Amino acid sequence: MKNQVKQAVVMKIVLYCAPLLVILIPVLLIIALTMNNPSIVCQTDTTTTSSDSGSSNGSLADKNSDVGKRVSYIANRFKQAGYFGDNISAIIAIGWRESNLNPKAVNPAGSFKGI
Repeated sequence: MKNQVKQAVVMKIVLYCAPLLVILIPVLLIIALTMNNPSIVCQTDTTTTSSDSGSSNGSLADKNSDVGKRVSYIANRFKQAGYFGDNISAIIAIGWRESNLNPKAVNPAGSFKGI
């Protein structure tokens, strides 16, 4: 009889705690993974380059500038690959944000280079 009572109590505890654990564990993991890590430092590249080394001289609107030529080239290549309008715009926007469309850009925090 005592074993049955103990089993019933344990089952009730498990039945009440299991759903809480299923919710609580992922929430705690998300909190732990998204917390600000003070050991990570964002770096800003303050170096400048000349126009013949792949810098982003010119404007997006001027098709004869370095940047304008890169945008046209990228758009044409992705059109040839079957991409359209918004997709090409998003790709160019990401490239602009990541490296100002500089094919010789270097990430000082890692091994990634170029566009």
